[in-house]
Amino acid sequence: MKKKILVCLSSFLMLALMTPVVLAASTAVDPDVTGGAAGPEDEDAIIGLLEKIVGYIQIIVLLVAIAYIIMAGYGWITAEGDAEKATTARQRLIYGLIGIAVVLFSYVAVDFVSSFIQG
Repeated sequence: MKKKILVCLSSFLMLALMTPVVLAASTAVDPDVTGGAAGPEDEDAIIGLLEKIVGYIQIIVLLVAIAYIIMAGYGWITAEGDAEKATTARQRLIYGLIGIAVVLFSYVAVDFVSSFIQG
């Protein structure tokens, strides 16, 4: 359980540390094109880039959740009455369903945040 919490926290930390780097790279503008100032086009580009990154993360999490559900089904079938294997399979199923719920919630959160930022 501690290992799973550590993985979740490290993933969140990596995403939190990666965001300023992405923003810095996205705001580097060509002074000849924009006159040296960041304009509304740059905001749209930043939001689009962040939405694309979050979209890729959502796909990865969804694939992992589906893999957990498949492993849970296989574990349940091969448990053959062993209570410990059935419990492990049940936990994997719950983790997979929680992963899918997180991905669905993140779609709503991304839409809310992007609409809030864009005004």
